Amino acid sequence: MNAPFVHSAPVLRIALPFALGAGVALYFESGKAEALAAFALAMLAFVGLVLGRKSWAQMESNHYFGVLASIAFFALAFSYASYRLDAVKDRGKFSGLESAFEAVLLRSPQEKANSTSLLIRLHALKTGDEKPWIRSNARLMAYAHPSLRADTLQAGDVLRFASLPRAPERSRNPAQFDYGKYLLLQGISATVYIPDDLSVHRPTGGFSDLVVYLERWRERAIGLFRQYGWSGTELELVSALVLGQRDAVSPELREAYTTAGTVHILAVSGLHVGIIYLMISYLLRFVLPGDRLRFYKLLLSLIGLWLYAGISGFSPSVLRAATMFSFIALGKHYGRMGNVFNMLGASALILLLVNPFLIASAGFQLSYLAVSGIVIIYPLLYPKWVPSNVLLDKIWALTAVSIAAQVATLPLSLYYFHQFPNYFLLSNLAIIPLATALLHAGIACLLLYWIPYVGDLIMLASQYLARFLNEVVMLFSKLPAPVSDGFYLSTGEMAVAYAGFFAFGVIIIRPSPRHFRGFWLCLLLWVALFAARQAMAVASQESYILHSRNSTAIIASRGSKAAIFSFSGRASQSEDLNYVLEPYLLSRGIRDTVHFRQHAYMRVGQHSISIVRTKEEFIRSMALQPDFIICHGGWSVYSDTLPQLAPGTQVVIDASVPPYRMERMESWLRSAGLEVHNTSRRGAIRF
Repeated sequence: MNAPFVHSAPVLRIALPFALGAGVALYFESGKAEALAAFALAMLAFVGLVLGRKSWAQMESNHYFGVLASIAFFALAFSYASYRLDAVKDRGKFSGLESAFEAVLLRSPQEKANSTSLLIRLHALKTGDEKPWIRSNARLMAYAHPSLRADTLQAGDVLRFASLPRAPERSRNPAQFDYGKYLLLQGISATVYIPDDLSVHRPTGGFSDLVVYLERWRERAIGLFRQYGWSGTELELVSALVLGQRDAVSPELREAYTTAGTVHILAVSGLHVGIIYLMISYLLRFVLPGDRLRFYKLLLSLIGLWLYAGISGFSPSVLRAATMFSFIALGKHYGRMGNVFNMLGASALILLLVNPFLIASAGFQLSYLAVSGIVIIYPLLYPKWVPSNVLLDKIWALTAVSIAAQVATLPLSLYYFHQFPNYFLLSNLAIIPLATALLHAGIACLLLYWIPYVGDLIMLASQYLARFLNEVVMLFSKLPAPVSDGFYLSTGEMAVAYAGFFAFGVIIIRPSPRHFRGFWLCLLLWVALFAARQAMAVASQESYILHSRNSTAIIASRGSKAAIFSFSGRASQSEDLNYVLEPYLLSRGIRDTVHFRQHAYMRVGQHSISIVRTKEEFIRSMALQPDFIICHGGWSVYSDTLPQLAPGTQVVIDASVPPYRMERMESWLRSAGLEVHNTSRRGAIRF
């Protein structure tokens, strides 16, 4: 970019290294030692900036100032994010002596097929019956049996239970999504399974937690739609689109929107916040006319803006939009409209100072990239064609916006979701206007429902509009080949792709031979990384005993082919096995798979494996002297003496063994001098 652009966005120059430092710290999960080292480096860099302040004024020294300042803010963010992450982990450590826990429910329970999840914040805990309650502030993700009457619980309810929280379970298999790390980066310190007969108390007074207040308002708003007969996919859509309740969307409806390339409609975003801001500003012009009340109009605009952000769940995209529109409101009030890149940088910097974990959120990253793409690419693309027809002009403008956002988010979307919606241009042209109309109608429902006949008419019309929008989405999702899937980008490939995008943008704005060389270097590096990964995948030969929640899974891959062995039959019939296997197959570029049902004794490559479900089977299998003995199922163990195994034989306890029997089984096996690998603790084992 040219110098005027760089100098006109000084906050962006701070926000970029700050965001990068926080992201690197969270990616590698740095601890206290790294945080202290980074803080020391940041202080040294700031001291260098202060001591050299006289020389920085010289033009030839400016780039040294920029490098040193970037190092300072990078290290400062690295230290800050590491410290915050370590604090979340510390709050999830429980000694095992606690006898009771008291927590407040932060949002409505989310009912799923196999469990009910509850987001709670601990208020207090007890370490013994005779000891007083100790204050706590840890956020937990609690799980209960589906039979729990979740519809009787509300945000703000106080729960008491005795189950011991545990640190979030980390990824146990190669290339698998690390759900435990995801929870930590959401500020959730531990998980706990609570019984159905937990004690529930509903406070009669007010709530001290703002999050609970806002969640209650959202529950009332959704309840209002239910009172007017909304249900099914229409209620799911309006709950997500207007109120940010994405968890209420069924997997089938979410899949349809994803396939159609319009899943972003289900998230409250800048479009929604912008409409709310314009509506508030328009109403205040009539309620508080004149310039003498400008300050009060500003104050009410900001309150309304952030109140809606809170009711819609404070998602990363909403936080970004609310912060930026707050800057716009302040700029209008003081008659100074700032640089859009400066506002982007300032909003990101403020949000990361409040919560550095946001940088690890896909929603946060995609939101900023989409806005950046629209701001940078749209002004270059839109003037390429100027239709004379007004309708065509509107269609072209929406198309240019969709292309700009899609290009800017493409590498990151492929990195996270591994697929590309083929009809995204057509679907966005049809669905975005409908979604915008439904958003206006949904807000009108909440504001005007109390007016006789008018409220009923708006509610009915909005429901038909929601139904029509869902039908259009279903139509796009059923078209031939709606998505192209199977894409995989490594972290390095994704980063180099964005470097190439940036270099290409620089060429468009300021072409020069040096910039062309930078672009070609990025392109060659990306091709080299892709080719190296493909070559390694073709040449690789590896086998794993995988950690699968309800069964044993064994995979042997050779290049682009793999053999899969499973107790539960074909892996495609098991949701849990698919969750375990799909990331591995995708990351290795494996397209040809053969599924086998496991037998009591088998050979996988050069290794022999015996799978046992009882003590008697275990003893019989020892006579075969296999390389691996896998203990599977809920069988009991005894303290009998075991015969000696051949050297090199390893015993594996898979996840199907009940947790309360694992420790006894391990102790029994180790007492016989056997080498034991518990997949629930140590993850998959490679052989």
